[in-house]
Amino acid sequence: MEDHIKTSVKEGRIVFWEEIARDGAQSKTILSGEKRAYFANKNASLFNGEAHKHLIFASGFPTAGKNEFNAIKTLAEQVDSCYLATHGRPTRNDMDTSIEAIKAAKARLHVILRRHKHESRWV
Repeated sequence: MEDHIKTSVKEGRIVFWEEIARDGAQSKTILSGEKRAYFANKNASLFNGEAHKHLIFASGFPTAGKNEFNAIKTLAEQVDSCYLATHGRPTRNDMDTSIEAIKAAKARLHVILRRHKHESRWV
């Protein structure tokens, strides 16, 4: 499978990292999977069928809880127009849960941050 985002970057095209779902999930009420899919598809429509070259939709933190996991899973089942990303910690559980949450996605990207042993902040 071609990495359309990597190709777009090499060719000097703009790539958007959209975090409305991730940020919305941090509020008191979790953004539903259907709402996330709505926003992902709405943003993808701006690219006239080329969103897979320009849009990475950050779906959230699947290990934050069952509702968050289910919302991300629903999003992955309903969106095939752009890349979907998850966030997680560098633990086996977070990685496995992230993979499970968006395995239905046509194009996916997992973001796992690691903490450098000499740093007091995440890198």
